Amino acid sequence: MAMDRFHACMVEAGAGSKRSADDELEDPEDPPYYGCVREDENLTSGHFHDPLRALQQRQRHAILSAAFDTLEAVERYVMESIYDEHRTLRTIGGDLGVSESRVSQIHSEVVAKLKMRLSGS
Repeated sequence: MAMDRFHACMVEAGAGSKRSADDELEDPEDPPYYGCVREDENLTSGHFHDPLRALQQRQRHAILSAAFDTLEAVERYVMESIYDEHRTLRTIGGDLGVSESRVSQIHSEVVAKLKMRLSGS
């Protein structure tokens, strides 16, 4: 899964919120990273001008990856299908033999679970 894309979506959803110390390190003149992630952007693309900021991003990525690795198979499948493959809830539900509504519930539960795990980091 494109973890940078997933991380950006989690931040937008409020699950991977920034720490208070992060604001002091960010330059308001820099283009925003979250919400405008392209698939071809990564830490070596020159997007980060500050090595400390790049390190913080790698640390956030590692924490999110570790939390993502703890998901059950169905939860991981739903998240990968939504964020990596851009599939609809209906098609995911068809694959799993559940309703579109149930896929939405699984997604919400996973976001809440990740949010809780990340808040403890």
